[in-house]
Amino acid sequence: MKNLINLSLLLLLIFSTQFSASAQKTMSDGTITYDMKLEKDNPMAGMLNGTNMVLSFKGSLMKTSVNVMGGMMSMNIVMDNNAKKGVMLVSAPMMGKNMAVEMTEKDFTDAQQKQKENQSRSKVSYNKKNQKKIAGYKCYQATAKIDGMPDGIILYLTDKIKPMGQSQIQNQIPGLTGFPLAFEINQAGMKILFEASKVDKLAPSDKEFDMSIPEGFDKVTMEEIQGMGGLGFGM
Repeated sequence: MKNLINLSLLLLLIFSTQFSASAQKTMSDGTITYDMKLEKDNPMAGMLNGTNMVLSFKGSLMKTSVNVMGGMMSMNIVMDNNAKKGVMLVSAPMMGKNMAVEMTEKDFTDAQQKQKENQSRSKVSYNKKNQKKIAGYKCYQATAKIDGMPDGIILYLTDKIKPMGQSQIQNQIPGLTGFPLAFEINQAGMKILFEASKVDKLAPSDKEFDMSIPEGFDKVTMEEIQGMGGLGFGM
């Protein structure tokens, strides 16, 4: 179960967003659905079948949802950079736990400071000749080494999707261009590929970004959530 928490927090790290105020000419509002793929000979392939991630963004709002093993565990994070607040919900029925973390302005400030520190330790290289079409978008390959991911990460990027800001990984890697529609990571000895299966250009409803904490969820700290997965990085 700790590996599942590790994986979900890692995905939220990659796609949680810090927003800027500039508008973009390309797609800036919408919803992207990513499906997880494992190598066929991976013993976890059958168990993790049905795991997906949905990224929704609208103006200064961002929501990242990870659904593991058809609902065995789910994690959702909603952030509003203009208001400098957010909420993270973790539901793990098998553990009998429903947890909520409220993010404050201090959390945003601390995260931005950590991003600046990470930038000096990050490297990225591009291979624009290595291209593939994903969910109707032409993408090119990038390979990145970032703090907290010793094996690095392989991404396929498009220049046609630009939320009002950059993904967390773009903030941690100086000069990273494009938006990731696929990425490959090594986590707990597993090679994991997430690839977009659907891109919806319609702006999500404001209801998607509700930050209220549902009944039955216990308020905890981010450190407590990370401790369950043995993680050393912050949001």
